[in-house]
Amino acid sequence: MSVFTKLAASIFAPQDAGGTPRGVVNGEAQTWGTELERIIDAAVASGNFLLYETKAALDADLAHDANTAALVVGDSTSNDGLYVKSGASGAGSWSRVGDVPGYSFIRATDAGGSANAIAATTALPINESQLIVLPINLTNTGTPVTVSFNGGGALTIKTAAGNNPAIGGLVGGTVVAGYKDSSTFRMLSDQASTAIQAAAEAAQAAAEAARDAAFAAVPPTQFGTIALAEAVTIPGGVNYVETLNRGTADGGTDTDDVLIRWKREASVPSHGRYFLDDSSAVFSIITRVPDAYKFGATQNLSGGSANIDALRSALSYCHGRGLGVFDWPDGIFRFSGFPGYINDYGLKVGIRGAGKDSTYFYPEYDEVTDTLGLFHWREGRARLSGCTIYKPAGYTGGAAFSLLPIASGNVIGYSRFEDIRVSAEQIDSWKHNFYIDGQYNTGSPFGIRTLSFRDVTVFGCELYNWLTCVTGFSWQGGYIAADTGGGSASGDLLMSGTPTVPNNAHEISIATIEGSLKLQGYNQHMTISAGQFGNIYNDPTDIGNILVIGPCAGTVQDNWPKATCRHINSARGEVTITGEASGITNSFSTVNFGVTFASAPDVIVSVRDTAAYAFTSAETTTGVDVAVNVAGPAVVKWQAIGVLA
Repeated sequence: MSVFTKLAASIFAPQDAGGTPRGVVNGEAQTWGTELERIIDAAVASGNFLLYETKAALDADLAHDANTAALVVGDSTSNDGLYVKSGASGAGSWSRVGDVPGYSFIRATDAGGSANAIAATTALPINESQLIVLPINLTNTGTPVTVSFNGGGALTIKTAAGNNPAIGGLVGGTVVAGYKDSSTFRMLSDQASTAIQAAAEAAQAAAEAARDAAFAAVPPTQFGTIALAEAVTIPGGVNYVETLNRGTADGGTDTDDVLIRWKREASVPSHGRYFLDDSSAVFSIITRVPDAYKFGATQNLSGGSANIDALRSALSYCHGRGLGVFDWPDGIFRFSGFPGYINDYGLKVGIRGAGKDSTYFYPEYDEVTDTLGLFHWREGRARLSGCTIYKPAGYTGGAAFSLLPIASGNVIGYSRFEDIRVSAEQIDSWKHNFYIDGQYNTGSPFGIRTLSFRDVTVFGCELYNWLTCVTGFSWQGGYIAADTGGGSASGDLLMSGTPTVPNNAHEISIATIEGSLKLQGYNQHMTISAGQFGNIYNDPTDIGNILVIGPCAGTVQDNWPKATCRHINSARGEVTITGEASGITNSFSTVNFGVTFASAPDVIVSVRDTAAYAFTSAETTTGVDVAVNVAGPAVVKWQAIGVLA
């Protein structure tokens, strides 16, 4: 039984039971050394400290008391060590309890050799249980490296991880610690960190070289900004690149990242949305979902031309690729001047906002031409939707949108305006909210053809809203609001034609025309309905089949020339009567309608506050005689409905 808490073989083992390299635990070594010192002290004090050259000689000498200590030095590696006697003198046995003191730690001395084949000597023979300190005289210039002790066989030096040391890893003038492990000398301390760093840097350099080679083979195709793409030469094999258009969205406070794809082109495109790389190669925008941001539009930025350029470029791009519409996102977009005729850039391209409560267009300039709109078409197909066109204070003139073919053959057809609000910050800012006039297109098909409004509301103009020489017009939903304190024609809708180009086939159904409805000649086949008209004026020149429906708050001009041109309205009122007893007839004489019907209207009479009644009536075109039988007090209401004369 061992007198040591833990044996030296375990304390100084270079590996744990699983084969993983380990270091010496200082506390265990201190405990072992203390126990060893006590044994030696006891042996010396008793005079019973024995020394033998072989274990056989030790085993042959049992004439010693129990706990006598003895050393075997000079036998084999497995036999050398410290022993303790057990049993009475002349009997018992010797038990190995540890290594020879000072024998498990050996300092080697350089004995020559070379940088890559080291020779060393030790004062005692080496074994696999010893920790050996080996001096390195020369830095190794190759790998693997060997060491031989006391002229013995060469042992291959391995790092703690079991690898050959790197070239330069064993640095001259240093020492390493290790142990004999079969045919290798396994270091406990690893090779020099500088060598490891050098090897790591070499590996890094190789990786970077490989990366650069891959980069050259597959060059970059994405750039953070257009400017970064312009600053490099994009290799000829790269035909498509992508950028993020980081443009100011709110006067420099925000940025919007819009991914844009570009295609290499042989020449500069007509639409103007392109960039040149450092070698002047042309890259043009390419998108199947065009929107204003991709073409350089900016939000809330005063005084610039970016939105003008964006509008022109987007229209031209869509026209060239057969795309029917492009999107304008939500926000406020300011225009410093007239952007040009829409048809000059996109003959059949629509502009689609995010909604009249989301996308706002601000024309911040004075327009000297009354009939010129911010969005103006001279031919083609006009389409605009989802926006508010708002004239800020300090700017006047022109229209929000306009359709005006300037010559015969300039056909504008199949046009649509939807979900649009036209407004202004101050009165009389617009000359016209809209100006639509097809009189100059006298060729076939003449005028403006097939135009529709859906949910279009307008306000803030000085002169008429102009609608002339259009064949096939529909306006469903919306209203025309008068500009309080503005021009005398504010809130008016003027409709007319010419002998060559009549105004024909219209159906209007909106909430109100607060100004005047002015039918100014050559109007045919129309139904115009509103919840309220301000005034209704009519020029009898060559009109026919016109039906105007709705009450009028002001004047109704009494000059409808044909039976087919009518204004349908109603008259209504009430009379309070007092019935004295059941069966008493209370009659009131002719009630004046206040208007004149073309023929006797239909009259409806109702009686309130009575349980039973009967009435008779006699209608004329201007009034009605009513006799009512009631059983007590009552309120008689009447309503006349018919076609006005």
